[in-house]
Amino acid sequence: MIDKITIQKGFSLIELLVVVVIIGILAAIGTVSYQKYMKYPLFK
Repeated sequence: MIDKITIQKGFSLIELLVVVVIIGILAAIGTVSYQKYMKYPLFK
């Protein structure tokens, strides 16, 4: 007999949530760093 192999296409909800959380953390860190950079300009 031939067993049916199910091929999963796409991403699960958990995988998408993990990616969104990681992107959110990186965006938050980048925003804070950018604000600190703009607060203290290079030319004083």
